[in-house]
Amino acid sequence: MRESNSTVPRGAICRVQPQWSHSAFLDAVSPAYAMINLEDARRVVKRGEDADSYFPAETTVIATSTIDDDLLDIIPWESNDYRRGELDIVQGFGPDFYIPMDHSDYNDLSAEERKKRVKSVFRGSLWLDQKLDDDDIELIPLVKGCSLEERIYSYRLFDELNPSIVAYYAANYFSQGGNHVDRLLSDLETVIEEIDWPLLLIGLLSPNYLARMPDQVVASAGQHAWRDKVTPRQENDLAMQKTYEQLEMRVAEALGVPTRSDRSQTAPEDDPQMSNQTKAE
Repeated sequence: MRESNSTVPRGAICRVQPQWSHSAFLDAVSPAYAMINLEDARRVVKRGEDADSYFPAETTVIATSTIDDDLLDIIPWESNDYRRGELDIVQGFGPDFYIPMDHSDYNDLSAEERKKRVKSVFRGSLWLDQKLDDDDIELIPLVKGCSLEERIYSYRLFDELNPSIVAYYAANYFSQGGNHVDRLLSDLETVIEEIDWPLLLIGLLSPNYLARMPDQVVASAGQHAWRDKVTPRQENDLAMQKTYEQLEMRVAEALGVPTRSDRSQTAPEDDPQMSNQTKAE
């Protein structure tokens, strides 16, 4: 089990996969935050490793269940005779944070099917929280639902878990070559009128776009922004460190949150953004 490194995410989060170039980047840069999806976490565990052995000690590790539906649909809650379960993967991997029990809630699904899936996220996340009671893993629940009637289940879940931060999946706004940042902004504005938890976006790391996000967005995870700039096969460790530090600083400035150096000089109890009572201030 990974030693506790649960700094509540703020600023840039690099999404990584278990491949050589990403491992070289992690070893060289030791990013403040890194995210890996459930299927890739399963691969790491299958290799006999976990978050503690795979990631630098300085990096806060976030695992997420936001993976392709084809993969997600075959992963049971608990291990069975055929598949390793979500609970077992998370316990074996041992991240600092976990975004649990995702189910797609696309607009083209019927309202009845979407509601069924959102309810499953609600029930599954509560079940997982109980099962992880003795593990030092904090859950970051997802905002799910296309309507307030559907999102109410997410908001009930937040009240039950009282998380430090909640997550919103943004990658689908930029998938298949599309760019629907205006729709993302509109949807986020709707959500922040309904809740006051700080938000972590998944699937966006462009400082230019992040500068347009509502103040409630305090962290964001993506891969293309750092992969386009950091090239482990061409740069040495120092060059990668400087390149990624610049990206971290630009993201922090865009979101209006402290940089890594600022955070290191601020005690957690002195950081107003670490208090649940000041989430929306």
